[in-house]
Amino acid sequence: MTAVLCLANNNGMSFNARRVSRDIRVSEDIVERAGTAPLFIPPAAAAVFSGVNARLGLADDFSSALPENAVCFFDATPPSDLSRFDRVTLYRWGRDYPADVFFTGDLASLGFRLTESRFFAGNSHDEITREDYIRDD
Repeated sequence: MTAVLCLANNNGMSFNARRVSRDIRVSEDIVERAGTAPLFIPPAAAAVFSGVNARLGLADDFSSALPENAVCFFDATPPSDLSRFDRVTLYRWGRDYPADVFFTGDLASLGFRLTESRFFAGNSHDEITREDYIRDD
C-alpha cells in the first residue's frame, strides 16, 4: 500500500483541525499516479478532490482491511503506523504554514529510502516537491 501526505516546510499537516493547504495539481497528480489502484481518502478530504475525475473510496481510518495496492491519502492527520505501507509519497508545499499537527515519522529509520524527488508547478503554489519512498526489505 501507498501512504500519501502533504506537508509544509515544518512537516505540518494541519492547523486547528484544517489542512494547511491544497492545490488542484497535487490532487490530479495523486489520481494520475494511482492509476487503477483504489484511492482511499477520509470523508473530510472530499473537497480536495472535487473537480478531479476519480473513483474514491471513503475511509475514516486506514486500519481496516484494504487491498494491497491501495493508495491512502492522509489529509490532516499523519498515519499512526507505517508498517502496513511499502511506499510513501510526500508532497511538500515549499512554504511555511502554521500547524499544530505534524508528520514526525523518520522514514529512513522505518526502512524507507528516497527513490525520486520531482518539482512541478502547482495551481496556487509556484513549486511543489513530490518525494517517493519505497521500503527496503
